Amino acid sequence: MAASIPARRGLFIMLAAVLLGALCALVVNTLPVFLTVLARTFALSEQEVGYVALADMGGIAVGTIGCALSPRIVSSLGWRKVAFAGIAVFITGNMLTTQAASFAPLLLSRAVTGIGGGMAMAIAYAVIADGVDSARDLAIFNVFQLGTGAIGVRLLGPIAEMLGPKGLFEIICGLAICAIPPCFVLPVMHSSS
Repeated sequence: MAASIPARRGLFIMLAAVLLGALCALVVNTLPVFLTVLARTFALSEQEVGYVALADMGGIAVGTIGCALSPRIVSSLGWRKVAFAGIAVFITGNMLTTQAASFAPLLLSRAVTGIGGGMAMAIAYAVIADGVDSARDLAIFNVFQLGTGAIGVRLLGPIAEMLGPKGLFEIICGLAICAIPPCFVLPVMHSSS
């Protein structure tokens, strides 16, 4: 028997959340590639590479925790708008990275990228937790996220060699743009709201 319309909608919502979260987690899941590219481009010391990683991961923490500690704001805007805002901030941060000419702007751009990714991932996790079979959906999300990270580690290095760091971050922006259409499938808010 064919799946009911609500069941199919639930599947589309889950897949949209998985895609959103995996694309915004791509940078952190492939951090060794990005750090290598940035270290070569900016002639970074090991300590500076660590600061760049900290800026990315710290930004993700700020974006995620910001959503968790601001339920009124998230509720008033709705999940969909927060996801769109997260993607916009993520893209902005990556585009700023393509323009960074020194270490300080690089750190700032990576923190901005992380904040956007953290916001989008927080919404992805919230949508997954709200699903009918959240344990299954979270397992699918984790496998997809790890799979895209593994593929990214393999492909992004050669892409960076071919296109340079600016091209690499422009491709990441393009992939993030691909997360926009699935956001239209996301629920506006928690199903009990």
